[in-house]
Amino acid sequence: MSGLVVLLALQACDADSGGGADAEDSGAGDTAGDTGDTGDTGDTGGVFDPPDWCPPATAGRQEVTDTPASPYYILHPDVANAPIVLFLPGGPGDRGSAGATWTAFFDEDSRGYRIVVPYVTEAGYPQTVVPPSAGLLDEVLACFGGDPGRVHLAGHSNGGYLAYNVFGPELADRIITITGAPAYFEDFRQADFGTLAFHNAAGAEDATWLAAMEGAHETLLSKGFESQLTAWAATGHTPGPNWDGREGMFAFWDAH
Repeated sequence: MSGLVVLLALQACDADSGGGADAEDSGAGDTAGDTGDTGDTGDTGGVFDPPDWCPPATAGRQEVTDTPASPYYILHPDVANAPIVLFLPGGPGDRGSAGATWTAFFDEDSRGYRIVVPYVTEAGYPQTVVPPSAGLLDEVLACFGGDPGRVHLAGHSNGGYLAYNVFGPELADRIITITGAPAYFEDFRQADFGTLAFHNAAGAEDATWLAAMEGAHETLLSKGFESQLTAWAATGHTPGPNWDGREGMFAFWDAH
C-alpha cells in the first residue's frame, strides 16, 4: 500500500503564514459540528453503526472537539465508503492554522473525498506536540466511514515536515500517497515508506521551499519511488486566491 503526505520543513515554522491568516483562535470550548448546518448528511445511515460517542455527521465543514482523537475539521462526501485525506496544517498547527489551511487548499466541495484537517491546542507544534495520526484515522473510519484502502496523507509547511518525517513512516502501511508542499527528509529511511507514491509541490515563487521540494523529489526518484513534482505558478509559500494547484492535487489522489 502507498501513502500521501503533504508537509513542509521544520525550519519553516516562523515563515509559515498559515497560523496568522485566519481570524480563529485556539478554539477552547468549541463543540462538535459548530459550523452551522446540523442536518445529517445522510452518508452514514444504514452503512455501518458508529459508536454511541460519535457526533452525527453534519453538512459543510464540521468541527469535532469532544472525541478521543479530536480536535479536527472534517468535510463529508455523499457516500460513506469514500477515500480519505488527512491534511496537516502548517505554522503552529493550532485552530487558526487549520482554518487558514482549509481556506487556502480546499473549498466546500469535497470532490468525493472525506477531508480531515486536525489541529492541536498546545504550544510547541511540530517540535513537541503533534496531532494524532493512527488514532485519528481509526476514529474517522469508525464514526463517519471511509475506504481504509484509499487513505492519503498530506500537509503544508510544518505539516509537510510532519507528514514526511513523523506520520509517513508511522502510517506507511495504512496510506497510499504522501503530498508535500514542499518537504525534506531529516534522515531518509527507505524501508519506512514501503511503496508509497509522493506528490511534491510548492509555489514557484517560494525559492526556499521549492528547492527543498526538488531535493525531496530527486531523493525519492533515486530510491525507486513514484514521485511527482509540481511548481505552482505565481504562488509563494501559501496559496492565494489565484492558486491553480487544487485540481492537480485532487488529480494525483484520483490516480491512486
